[in-house]
Amino acid sequence: PNANNALKYCRRVISVDACHMKSSHKGVLYMATIQTATNNIMPLAFALSDSAESGPAWAEFLKKLDETCPYIKSAWRTNYSPTQHDDIDDGDYKSDFVFVSDRQKGLIKALGDIFPDQLATNCVQHIKSNVASLFGAKASEFVFKIASTFSISEEECLFDTLHKQSPRAAD
Repeated sequence: PNANNALKYCRRVISVDACHMKSSHKGVLYMATIQTATNNIMPLAFALSDSAESGPAWAEFLKKLDETCPYIKSAWRTNYSPTQHDDIDDGDYKSDFVFVSDRQKGLIKALGDIFPDQLATNCVQHIKSNVASLFGAKASEFVFKIASTFSISEEECLFDTLHKQSPRAAD
């Protein structure tokens, strides 16, 4: 109940991740966190599993998160006002929350199954690591710059510069 109540006062970005425990206690630690209004990281939920990271394990964890924090699904219903942002065409977007994660395939499917109306996106750090391994460190330097710009013209300029250095990375 406390985590659910706290969601009303936090930023609407939920980070979900898992880490593999390699000590004498093997298994996977699943975690959901959120950033408070005072920039502190607050855990919403965590779970330990003795099996490998998988779609069914993620689904089980996310179902428990949904049970513990029903505000995640209900927030848009209580805060949504059709006239509040009538200049924005957001299609079927109905959520106040965004889930950020790595690109683990089982997790992406589980998020869509358990939180179908929520927006999910990928962690910029994971994207940067992937770009570095595929296209090199110089190309990866552009990832944070592109992700953090609010200007379309600046984004286009950054992509043009990236395209000159690494055309495949820009594509």
